[in-house]
Amino acid sequence: ARRSELKALLLRELQLDVDRPDTFVVQQSACASIAQQTPLELLCFIEDFARTAHLRRGVEAEAATVGRLRASLAALGASLSRACAERTRRSPALDAAE
Repeated sequence: ARRSELKALLLRELQLDVDRPDTFVVQQSACASIAQQTPLELLCFIEDFARTAHLRRGVEAEAATVGRLRASLAALGASLSRACAERTRRSPALDAAE
């Protein structure tokens, strides 16, 4: 089913009929531009065909959120460590005052 879907997409979007190789000469420039794409460019090209680019953008947005949350958590952890160290440092003085 995937192969037939891809064939239909190529035919619809690029007018490229893989069942008729003689038409490749006519579409040679389109094929050459696809063949010269980097893996990331090819992935984006396929995502556009399959209309799944929004999924990748969603994952990228979630990854950015995770990065921001990790940074916030690290800052809170550092703040907590400083507070604990300060408390430990002051503890003997407080014990002596009692």
